[in-house]
Amino acid sequence: MSVIPAETEGPWKICVIRTVADELKSHPSVDTPRRASSAPGQHFDVVILGGGQSGLTAGGRLQVLGASYVIIERQANVGVAA
Repeated sequence: MSVIPAETEGPWKICVIRTVADELKSHPSVDTPRRASSAPGQHFDVVILGGGQSGLTAGGRLQVLGASYVIIERQANVGVAA
C-alpha cells in the first residue's frame, strides 16, 4: 500500500493498493486456472463447492498450506457471480 500525505485538507491525499505478484517470475501465472486431472478414486483433502471469490481464496490458502483440494463450480467460468 502506498500512502501520500496531503498538501492541504485531511491527513492523506491518496491511498493506492497494488500487487507485486506479477513480478514473481518463479511462480506460475495466477490468471490461468489449472484444471485437475480427473482420475477415478482420486483423493482430495478438501472439496470446495463454488468457484466464486471465496472459493478461489480458500483454494489459494489451501495450496499455500500444502493441502490437496478441488473446486467444483457449476458455471463455465470461475470467479464470477452467477
